[in-house]
Amino acid sequence: MAARDMRGGYSLGEHTLLVPNALFAENRRRLCERLKKNSLLPPKSFILLQGGDSVSLYDTDVDYNYFRQVS
Repeated sequence: MAARDMRGGYSLGEHTLLVPNALFAENRRRLCERLKKNSLLPPKSFILLQGGDSVSLYDTDVDYNYFRQVS
């Protein structure tokens, strides 16, 4: 990937690899292309993707902070 594609991305911390935002965009583009080619897919279909799970601290409304949504 070009250096300009590495500016933004997702990382789990200082000692982990950065996953560039361009990779997520490329994967969404490829998925859309494959869905458009699928003749068995009903018109106006959509995809529902699951985000991160939150884990409650015991039986309270406090969550562990493992997951952070990146816009």
